[in-house]
Amino acid sequence: MLLSLSGDLTNAYILPALYSDENPEPDGNNNNNRERTVYPDGAVIEYDPDTSALTVKGIKTATVQASELVTIDCPNSVFTGNLQVKKKLTVDQGAKVSGAIEHHGKMTNSGGVSIDGINFGTHKHRDVQGGTGTSGGPQ
Repeated sequence: MLLSLSGDLTNAYILPALYSDENPEPDGNNNNNRERTVYPDGAVIEYDPDTSALTVKGIKTATVQASELVTIDCPNSVFTGNLQVKKKLTVDQGAKVSGAIEHHGKMTNSGGVSIDGINFGTHKHRDVQGGTGTSGGPQ
């Protein structure tokens, strides 16, 4: 934008451009290699080849449909919200769960179960009584 008080452009002042919906203010990242698309609802898809980072934000839902397989191949994945699996879940390695587990339905185990350090399949009870008596705790 030029400002010329006299009308002579040789004496004009250059003014900075004004931001608009079509030309929004940059977010402060001066990476010229970054590809960024901003949609009318505020959703943003951005890829930065310098950091190999893909960012998608401002969306309500995302759907991936594949006829055979979807593979996520990375050392670690983090889900910050609830995760629902509608069909069978297979875990090929170990699993660690912190927090309460609520289970409904049949459970089958092979390989043993330990509860508070006591093997459920091979533990013995002390002070066993016949009839309606109550045995002692597990050993």
